[in-house]
Amino acid sequence: MTTIEKKKKTSVLVLVSDPNDQETIARYLREFDAGFIIAADKNAALAALNENEFTLILISTELADADSFALAGHLRFELGLPASIVAITRSSLEEVKYKCFIAGMNACIQYPIDKIALDGILTQFLQIGSPGEVTQEANHQFAVLDISKLHELSLGDKAYEQDMTDQCITDLNAYVVLLERYLIERNHSAFNQTAHHFLSTIYLMGLEAK
Repeated sequence: MTTIEKKKKTSVLVLVSDPNDQETIARYLREFDAGFIIAADKNAALAALNENEFTLILISTELADADSFALAGHLRFELGLPASIVAITRSSLEEVKYKCFIAGMNACIQYPIDKIALDGILTQFLQIGSPGEVTQEANHQFAVLDISKLHELSLGDKAYEQDMTDQCITDLNAYVVLLERYLIERNHSAFNQTAHHFLSTIYLMGLEAK
């Protein structure tokens, strides 16, 4: 089942299976005068994406019919979707932050959704533009890492940002070694899986323009 309410000001896709959560999020989005589509499952969401351009996607990590992180990774890295993707989870944020990063998501928030939390998400992600855009500034011409995506997801946790940066740099080195090995071994399945993680890490650390 898909519920559609479209308005000029914004365009939000909500992929949430639970009817009660759908109702709560829809009520808040109406109050914010945000146009939206609510999809209860993966197929409904993909159908909506084929017919609409979204600025923001809210996706539950507890979907009934799909792995939310795998789906987000598919949208971001295989389809090249530029929309901001925000996870909604019942798990602790510490448990899902890394998974969100690897899947190419921009942030994660927790259930139960309240108006203040959603207001913060709408304010942040409906104004920053495409998450795939890299701002070019003359004063930063020698910059290598763009950790703006890391700032978005860390919610101000500087220690977490440092840990994630260290981990991503370590992962990049390991992925290069593995890619070379799997290429020599002609292990196509392992190569493709490692390449996916490699590209995810590049995206997360703002290296895609390099």
